[in-house]
Amino acid sequence: MVGIKPFLLYTSILALLRVRGTPLFFLGESNQESRGNGARTPLNRMAWMVLLRQYSAVFCIGQKNRLFLRHHGVPPARLFYAPYSVENERFQSGYRESLAKRKTMLADLALPADSRGFIFCGKFTHKKRVREILRAYAASSLAASHHLIFVGSGPLEDDLRHMVQRQGLEKVRFLGFVNQSEMPRVYSLADFLILVSDPTETWGLVVNEAMACGLPCIVAESCGCAPDLIIPGRTGWRVPLDNHQALIQAMQEAASLSQEQYLSISLGARKHISRYSFKHMVDGIAAAVHFVVNNSRL
Repeated sequence: MVGIKPFLLYTSILALLRVRGTPLFFLGESNQESRGNGARTPLNRMAWMVLLRQYSAVFCIGQKNRLFLRHHGVPPARLFYAPYSVENERFQSGYRESLAKRKTMLADLALPADSRGFIFCGKFTHKKRVREILRAYAASSLAASHHLIFVGSGPLEDDLRHMVQRQGLEKVRFLGFVNQSEMPRVYSLADFLILVSDPTETWGLVVNEAMACGLPCIVAESCGCAPDLIIPGRTGWRVPLDNHQALIQAMQEAASLSQEQYLSISLGARKHISRYSFKHMVDGIAAAVHFVVNNSRL
């Protein structure tokens, strides 16, 4: 929540635009969990209700975000679904092209050509629970058969590298920062994505990216995208935040899938994420514009 003075400034500007007849649209990522305890006070709720009332239409990106907006007084008639999306086709085509080179790319990382594995993509911060991912991997008895790839950088990188060294985890690799255009290639190096962030992960677009490539995902229930994208048994696994045993179990279940089972859940991930596309997002925006234009004539 912003301070009172900036909040009053923002709402005053928005109110002025409304008076002048300028349509205003709102899209945000917040949900009740991500805002923390301070956001649940009556004063905070009232401030959000005043702010959101200034908009002609409001977009929601998913279930948690919708509940937040409804809780703060946005009526269903002004609420339009615009699902958070990535360029599914670009990820799919890039992934397919890279898959043919997977064995060579794994060899370049000094990993067996037939190695199966997990991947994390993001900042190495406590929010992302990267140390918890590494601890679960080490405790899962999968380190001998499956690799774990970390993509990104951050303040916990040294901690992670020291943990790898101390525990003798020979199949953990760090790829550093990777440009967005190269991400489809990176996803082809693994079979499952892991994202177990705390509630400040208001969505988690890496899950969209990985699912577009056909990777089943292990996602913490605290992540904003979890109830929308992860259908247990069909697109991946949901685990409680900071539940060490649940994360280990999910990784072991993922690793134990037969080839037929893996292909089924991989196809399920690709099919499900097709509902989260720019086309669907544009449809939501178009519906909101249509609503505002028609109501402005009344």
